[in-house]
Amino acid sequence: MQQDNLPRWDSASNGFYEVWYLKLNLEDGPALWLRFTTLSLKNGLKKVAETWAMLFEPSKLGATKLALKNTFPVSHYSTLPDGTIKIDQCVFASDHTQGSVTSKSNRIEWDLKFNPNDFTFFHVPSALEKLKLTKSVVCKPNVNIFF
Repeated sequence: MQQDNLPRWDSASNGFYEVWYLKLNLEDGPALWLRFTTLSLKNGLKKVAETWAMLFEPSKLGATKLALKNTFPVSHYSTLPDGTIKIDQCVFASDHTQGSVTSKSNRIEWDLKFNPNDFTFFHVPSALEKLKLTKSVVCKPNVNIFF
């Protein structure tokens, strides 16, 4: 499972988009969605790394929604040999994530630990990937984990 979630982008190639995300949903309570992305346009004119944080807070009057995004030059992106992703001061590892996203006067900060599991769901059959009949590889590791 650990191998399934390793970053695939080499930080130099053009025409690549990679996303890692976590969704933390509490029953009848708030939800926090975190997203780490890298984007390199085919023409090479734009190479960025982004961190996103989205908070949903239900209430009797409706729901409060806050979505924040920080965009950095790709030089703020790095990976460790174990697959840990770093974008500026934000970290996404196989068993924890921490960081913050700030936009205007809003800030979402987190420090979460979780126990990874051994199940990965692949949205695209491996035969299609091996035959190069798909442009995307989509996998969902760590389904239904506890934070």
